[in-house]
Amino acid sequence: MRRQCELLGVTRSTAYYAPRQPDEANVERKSEDYKQLLREHRIRQSMDGKSRWADNIMIERWFRSLKTECIYINEFRSPRELRRGIAAYIETYNSIRPHAALDHQTPEQVYSSCFEAAASPSAGLDRMPLAC
Repeated sequence: MRRQCELLGVTRSTAYYAPRQPDEANVERKSEDYKQLLREHRIRQSMDGKSRWADNIMIERWFRSLKTECIYINEFRSPRELRRGIAAYIETYNSIRPHAALDHQTPEQVYSSCFEAAASPSAGLDRMPLAC
């Protein structure tokens, strides 16, 4: 645990004060240590290259919606209550709420239509919805 805190720049002295700026000589070493720590815990970094902001754009937009439409406007009293609130939001998001980007269908409708189109004997691959 101490090693992880040190890699994140948290020491006994900085836990109560503003964190120090890292020494430029140690940045590269700490960066490699941090990457090794991630590998040890089988955590993959999400970006595949330098400044690849587009890698996470869809999930970032979804998290923004989750936070503004569910988390910030509610006062959850426990982690269990928070998990239930998030589960209810996901259910509404996927099966009740239509999305303009999906031609005003729910994600569940689009997803199930992919299987219906594929199961139909008269349907060809050229007739499958683009969302599949």
